[in-house]
Amino acid sequence: EMPLQGRCVGLTFFVALAYMGLSQAAFTPGCCACPRTQAVKGRLSDFQVFPKRPSCDREELVVTRINPDDSTQLVCMSTEGVRGKRILSCWESINRNESCKLECLHAQPIRKPPPPTPTTPAPAERYIPEADEMNYELC
Repeated sequence: EMPLQGRCVGLTFFVALAYMGLSQAAFTPGCCACPRTQAVKGRLSDFQVFPKRPSCDREELVVTRINPDDSTQLVCMSTEGVRGKRILSCWESINRNESCKLECLHAQPIRKPPPPTPTTPAPAERYIPEADEMNYELC
């Protein structure tokens, strides 16, 4: 019997293989595919969403990151970050359609309009009475 930690490491490896289309992986009870997640910066070429299941109490997002040397790397992306939330939201909006999912990688974030810049108020105009309104005493 393999210890639980060894089974989880093995599971992560098999999930990666299944993700790359090299084999089918069965999930081991009690394990998530991504023991840790991270914010991922840089270019992405693909992603896979693993829904919640009896063996894992959270939705998981595995992305393929393109490294500066053009190699690729599978990374478990945080689903709590802005980019992860945007990908998952897009994935749901396209009804999990595999043929459209690349749109989700290239979708631009919805940017909030910049806050209004503080403007300096125009100086209050002083009232200058007309000459005939003034009480001049004639000398």
